[in-house]
Amino acid sequence: MTLYLAPLAALALVLLAQTATAQDQIPAPRAGILAAEHGAEPAAAPAAPATEAPSADAPELADAAALAEDGLAPLPAEGLSIDDFRWQKRLVLVFADSPDNPAFADQMRMLADLPGELAQRDAVVIYDTDPAAMTELRKQLRPRGFMLVLMDKDGQIAQRKPFPWTIREIGRAIDKMPLRQEELRNRRLTP
Repeated sequence: MTLYLAPLAALALVLLAQTATAQDQIPAPRAGILAAEHGAEPAAAPAAPATEAPSADAPELADAAALAEDGLAPLPAEGLSIDDFRWQKRLVLVFADSPDNPAFADQMRMLADLPGELAQRDAVVIYDTDPAAMTELRKQLRPRGFMLVLMDKDGQIAQRKPFPWTIREIGRAIDKMPLRQEELRNRRLTP
């Protein structure tokens, strides 16, 4: 049974379009995002195409594909490393042993509900549902089954959770991170 997330992804990306103006001021991360912006896809895992970001092949998802190129849609972990995002973005990493994992489906649905909250916090969602691929992120973090990991911009792990979190819980955890606290202080001081 394959998991079909295209309607949820399309809804999430429409909501992201409304908050894209705030994202325009954030610099893009290095190699991983740059490859995605230029149309180069990392080596794809043989399984789980159902959870990938929508492509431009479907006309009703053309706007969704444009947002995916801007780095607003969840990214597959293939070819990405923590260093690609260090000092640029916070990471919300979602691991599962299969795209059919109910916890993975719940987490991706919750992330799609309020994507603007993550965009305001300079966060990018990366997912990995293929343990056989042994991506660099999977080697470093060694998840067992479902795992949610929050990382700050400096690459330090802030939270590891074996169950899904709502956007509200993720946002609160990010807001407690030292670098986020500094950003909020600096934002209040600047007119």
